Amino acid sequence: MKNILILSVFVFCFLANTALIQSQVDSYKSQYYHPELEYYLDEHKSVAVLPMEVVFIDRKLSSNNDSEREELEQKEKDMQTKLQRTFYKRLLWLKSKNKLKEMEVQDTETTNKLLQESGIENIEDLASYKYDDIALMLGVDALIGGEIEIVQKRSLAGSIALSMVTDVNHSTDDSTLAIKILSGNDGKLIWQHYTIMSNKGFSKTEKLIERMVDSRLDKSFPYHIKF
Repeated sequence: MKNILILSVFVFCFLANTALIQSQVDSYKSQYYHPELEYYLDEHKSVAVLPMEVVFIDRKLSSNNDSEREELEQKEKDMQTKLQRTFYKRLLWLKSKNKLKEMEVQDTETTNKLLQESGIENIEDLASYKYDDIALMLGVDALIGGEIEIVQKRSLAGSIALSMVTDVNHSTDDSTLAIKILSGNDGKLIWQHYTIMSNKGFSKTEKLIERMVDSRLDKSFPYHIKF
C-alpha cells in the first residue's frame, strides 16, 4: 500500500510538472501566414537553416564589468550555431518519422561553409544581405531563420510594465522565440511564429531552447506533412 501511494505521488508530480512546462511554452504565441503561402510551399524543394540570433539580457550584469560582458557575448555567439543545429536536427527527426514534406534539408555544416566562402562570418554580416541573395549563395529554395531573447533576472517592475504593454502576464524570467520561413525566390517572409515562455523549470539554456523549438514544429509548421 505504501509503495502504491509513493508511486501515485510520483506520477502526479510528473504530470503536474509536464502540464506546467506545456503551459509555459504556450504562455503567448502568434503566427503570420503569407496570403499565397500554399503557392510558395509548392515551389520549395530544398531549405537551409541559417545561424540564428541569440541575445542574453542579464539583469544582474554590471555595466562596468567588461569580463562578464565579454563572456556573455561569447555565450551568445556559441548559442547562435547551437540554435541552428537544434532546429536542423528537429527537421531531420520529422523527416525520419515521415512528418516532413518531401524536401531536401541542407546540412548546417554545408550552410555555414558556403556562407563563410561568401564572406559572411557572423550574424551582423548575414543581416547585410538580402534573403534571396543568401538563398542563391546556398542553392536552396527557402530559408529558415530566427531570433531568441533570453531574459535573466528581470525586475518585478519591468515584468509588470511589459505585461501592461503586451496584455500578457510575464514572469521575471521570460524568453521569446521568433522563427520564420523566407522564400528564396524573392526573399519574402511567408511564415513566422512568435512565442513567449517562462524560463522556470529549465536549469540549462540548451534545454530551454530545445523545448521551445520542439513545441513549434507541430502541425502548424508549414513543412509538416499534416499542415
